[in-house]
Amino acid sequence: MKKIFTAVLSGILLLSFTSIVAAAKTETVKDKSGRKIGTVQKSGKTATYRDKSGKKIGTSKTSGKKTQFRDVKGKKVGTATKSGNKTIYRD
Repeated sequence: MKKIFTAVLSGILLLSFTSIVAAAKTETVKDKSGRKIGTVQKSGKTATYRDKSGKKIGTSKTSGKKTQFRDVKGKKVGTATKSGNKTIYRD
């Protein structure tokens, strides 16, 4: 499960730093070969991540320049901090 979450997470981290939308918006996440590996539903500064079967695998919440990622049980699994034109990821 953690590998799936990590794969989806790595594929969509950049989405966390795109413009914030007021209404929920669902986007498909694909791997390098173009296969669907999951979805991300963004609403405001929060996002919900689902695997390709639709099962919820995690969430994220952005505050300022910092995004915290949590697994389905709510355990913190990583952070991303934006600094200038760089993003630093930590688990």
